[in-house]
Amino acid sequence: MHLNNMQRRIVEENIGLVDKVIKDWVHNIQGLGTYTYKDIYQIGYYALCKAVIEERLSDGSSTYAYIMIRNTIFNSLKSATRKRKSEVSTDPSLINDPDDSSMDSVEMKSDLYAALDDAEKNAKGVVKKGIQSMRLMALGYTSSEIGAEMNVPANNVTEWISKSRKYLKSIPAIAELRNYL
Repeated sequence: MHLNNMQRRIVEENIGLVDKVIKDWVHNIQGLGTYTYKDIYQIGYYALCKAVIEERLSDGSSTYAYIMIRNTIFNSLKSATRKRKSEVSTDPSLINDPDDSSMDSVEMKSDLYAALDDAEKNAKGVVKKGIQSMRLMALGYTSSEIGAEMNVPANNVTEWISKSRKYLKSIPAIAELRNYL
């Protein structure tokens, strides 16, 4: 990306937008996983430069640039989260928590997965759909994306999940195992 002198000046005058977006929208900098604060800042800086090149900032209004920076950061975080979650194995026999390598912890997690599988098999209707939606959300999908796949509004998905959480909390085996993890 090549900026001319005027574009560079506009970027320098508006660099504070990147900090403002990060402070307004990125709340858990330590929990970003693959990204550091500097990475997020660079992503935002790139979006600011792109907004300037598209001449969306030259008129003095920074609303478009602010939204562009925010959306670019969100999309990058979302993509990284999906990639990281897709790399994690869902096979309970391969779970190895580096902080707790005891066999009991692995067995409890395996028992929890088995109890969740049983709960899903016994569930009916929207509760079953809610458990399936929870699994997809654990892989990084949003309720909007799940709703689009199932041809329903995102609000239906969140309601299903709410009902399935109540259902799962009522199962003693899951409630007991949840307390140990």
